[in-house]
Amino acid sequence: MTWIGLFRRLINRRQVEKDLDDEVQSYLSIKTERYRAQGLSLEEARRAARVECEGPEQVKEKVRETRVGAAIETTLRDIQYALRMLRKSPAFTAVAVLSLALGIGANTAIFSVIYAVVLRSLPVQHPEQLVALSHTNLQRSGMTSFPYPFYRELRDRGDLFAGILCSAGMSPSLTVNGDTEHISGEMVSANYFDVLGLKPYIGRLFRPDDETAPGANPVAVLSYGFWKHRFAGDPKVIGSAITLNATSLTIIGVSPPEFDSLRPGSSPDVRVPITMQPQMYLEDSTLAMRDDWWLNVVGRLKAGVPRESTEAALTVLLHHYYQQDNNGKPISEYRRKVFQSERMNLLLAGTGLVTKAKRAAKQLYVLMAVVALVLLSGCMNLANLLLARTAARQREIAIRLSLGAGRRRLVRQLLSESILLAIAGGGFGILLSIWGSRVLTGFLLAGQTGVSLDVTPDIHVLVFTLGLSLATGIIFGLAPALGATRIEVAPELKGEQPRILGARLPWRKMLVSFQVAISLVLLIGAGLFLKSLNRLRTMELGFDQRNVLEVSVGPTLQAYTRERTQAFYRELQENISHLPGVLSVSFSNIGLVSGSGWGSGINVQGYQSKEGDPGPDRDAVGPGYFATLRIPMMRGRDFGPQDRAQAPHVAIVNESFARFYFGNQDPIGKLIGPGGKQNLPDFAIVGVAKDGKYGSMREDMPRFWYIPYEQFKGAFELRELKMYVRTVDPPLKAANAVRQAVKALDPKVPVFDVTTLEKQIDANLATDRMVATLSTFFSLLAALVVAIGLYGVMTYAVTKRTREIGIRMALGAQSSTVVQSIMGEVIVLVLVGVTIGVPCALGLGRFIASLLFEVKPHDDVAFVAAAALVCGVTLLAGYLPARRAASINPTIALRYE
Repeated sequence: MTWIGLFRRLINRRQVEKDLDDEVQSYLSIKTERYRAQGLSLEEARRAARVECEGPEQVKEKVRETRVGAAIETTLRDIQYALRMLRKSPAFTAVAVLSLALGIGANTAIFSVIYAVVLRSLPVQHPEQLVALSHTNLQRSGMTSFPYPFYRELRDRGDLFAGILCSAGMSPSLTVNGDTEHISGEMVSANYFDVLGLKPYIGRLFRPDDETAPGANPVAVLSYGFWKHRFAGDPKVIGSAITLNATSLTIIGVSPPEFDSLRPGSSPDVRVPITMQPQMYLEDSTLAMRDDWWLNVVGRLKAGVPRESTEAALTVLLHHYYQQDNNGKPISEYRRKVFQSERMNLLLAGTGLVTKAKRAAKQLYVLMAVVALVLLSGCMNLANLLLARTAARQREIAIRLSLGAGRRRLVRQLLSESILLAIAGGGFGILLSIWGSRVLTGFLLAGQTGVSLDVTPDIHVLVFTLGLSLATGIIFGLAPALGATRIEVAPELKGEQPRILGARLPWRKMLVSFQVAISLVLLIGAGLFLKSLNRLRTMELGFDQRNVLEVSVGPTLQAYTRERTQAFYRELQENISHLPGVLSVSFSNIGLVSGSGWGSGINVQGYQSKEGDPGPDRDAVGPGYFATLRIPMMRGRDFGPQDRAQAPHVAIVNESFARFYFGNQDPIGKLIGPGGKQNLPDFAIVGVAKDGKYGSMREDMPRFWYIPYEQFKGAFELRELKMYVRTVDPPLKAANAVRQAVKALDPKVPVFDVTTLEKQIDANLATDRMVATLSTFFSLLAALVVAIGLYGVMTYAVTKRTREIGIRMALGAQSSTVVQSIMGEVIVLVLVGVTIGVPCALGLGRFIASLLFEVKPHDDVAFVAAAALVCGVTLLAGYLPARRAASINPTIALRYE
């Protein structure tokens, strides 16, 4: 019994039991005959045999042990023989293992990242029960923020969820022993850890009495990583005090090491009760505000309660919440429709909440498809190599068949070699995947601070790699193994080889045509992604990103008052503008091309806002902002030092804003203001700036307006500002001088997120660059694999036809005729591959259309360039064997066997 037989029979357990029963009866029959030979009767012999065998069950166990032992012994012999054969062909083994290692390693690397970002369950109790609350209406979809009073209503009801928690991110300033640094943090409900089923590493976690009144719960829980890094894992830190945003808090515990956060890759350094929001955000409490939507809410479903019924109950509760807020106030018909269209949705959160990396899941799946095609092409090469190898071993196989070896036994032996090759390729592939997964995470997390992904191969990744390796070895080794044993023994032993290529070469050529098709599809996809990336890189941004340093400064994180904050920024701007090599400096509330935005309603003098219009985006900026970023002013002036809090309110709009609200009228002097009936349009437009990109490179040109940051009435958005410093030399050279300038004013003010505007833009394009770069690399690799495969097939074909070519040349055939004959076969192979590949590429284009920017999925340039490259590479690979055939000496060829 072999391992192949065991595997087949495990599929049919009835057959297994039947075979066991048959072997037991055979075993008893032999024993019975021995006792009959001693003179016993048939019944006495059977009784004696049963007694000796200790019953049928014991016989079955012995038979099982014998069969397993035989299977193990046979398998070990197969492995030993396969290793000897592979050692005899080191070149073949190296090429096969390398081809598989590249394909399997690439697949493993991308699967590692997909598993870490999308598939890995959170390390909490019963993660499959977790759901994230979201709501949608006819205006917007996928909104995941809720007011604190709404969360409390859900928590206090207790009949909808087994548990429910809320959280909100923060970026506080930490002061310990006089040293200040900027860290990441999270405000959470007191039941946060209880709902997730987590226990403290040391100390304690939050309790219900840690969530009472605003500002009344100054306690903190450190993350395990931050505790080890910042406090050297000192257990005495429990009970000590730290200062967050000028507020003293007591450390009460450390969260468990296996848990980072509900967002994969994110790891808040410290958590505080949600009731500390006024101190952490340095503003008035919003905990009682029913219309401030700022919290993420996650619930744990009750066992046996369908998710749909919970969603329906939540929708009713949300409508009731809106009715309480309106309290009989008149609203427009449109707003009534919006409220009535509100629906609650529960999103599965067992693998974590949505992050930037999760949003790149489609790109990751596209790359997974790309590397799967590369692996498929490599496996076809392996099949070709195995076909050539088995063809060279036909005499050996014929001898073994003539000596009585069964065809199944030979197939198993040849299959063992392909499986060993695949396992070796998988082993080297894991080593390659460790490096490759780090490269991928570098692309995904570009420009993000305080974020990391654990892509170290674990049991799931290893099982994936092992399964992929075994499937590769079996699927692409089985056909050559079966074909190798379908030979006529007598002619092979006599050396009567056919003069033509035989039955196997057409299959090899067909594999090459499929490889050409795969390579063409990959190259077309890579061409589309490269063209899309080029469009993004060369597009007009509306500002000059060269030689600009970007720095975040947060004086309000030290509890600065509004007046002191404004004075700090003014003095800082003055000091930095006098630094050597600095041309200009200014501030902005929203970072350019950072993926963030600041939407607002708008009041425009003489314009009636339309229902459902979300309004333009805005920003609060400092004096000289447009000059620093070299944003052209189409009309009017830039903001200046005179535009302070008590000065007349002024604004600057972009071209899209001016066209939308004023048409052909001159916007200078027109009055605008924030939306809301209580707000009057009291900002006079003093300038029109050129359109540009603000939040994202892919965004449509938005309507945009700016105000001086000192004239902004709120305080929440101004607790941190982005500082832009234009320099003569490379901007990072001025980073230390900028830090020292901030430190000279106040050493406790944190300076963080130091980068350049060019790097910020590169980070915005990180996902596009990842897809374009890797798809190009793998498509070129696939083209190389195709060239190698075609070269091998045509070299084999020429070798098989050596005698035929010699006869033709001896009869007067010219070298050019031989070349044309062989190149004709090559051209047919390439044309068949192109014919198959073009329709597949058109289908691929429709699938990836949403990932492209200003590029049609059937772009002519990409198709023509890819086809030209594939044809050029493959024709060159076929021409080399053709030239070799044309140079054959007829005398030598006629004696060739």
